[in-house]
Amino acid sequence: MSTTVTTPNELEIRVERVFDAPRAHVYSVWTDPQLIPEWWGDGTVVEEMDVRPGGMYRFRTAHGMVEGEFREVEPPERLVQTFQNHLQTLE
Repeated sequence: MSTTVTTPNELEIRVERVFDAPRAHVYSVWTDPQLIPEWWGDGTVVEEMDVRPGGMYRFRTAHGMVEGEFREVEPPERLVQTFQNHLQTLE
């Protein structure tokens, strides 16, 4: 996996990653509610997953809530989304 992180402005972080895996599978583990736990861990519960531009997502992990909005959806080529986490402090 290779990762590129840039900061286009002080309110934005852009992360681009390349994985040694089939493109369709990587796309699916970010967009298919049944596969989300593969990425975020067992016990992750998807509460909302509206995969379309302007659609929202929200799921609960072992460490807190993760939510955001899908901005660009072009299966399986491109997925742009906002990301907010409300993770508990790890001890």
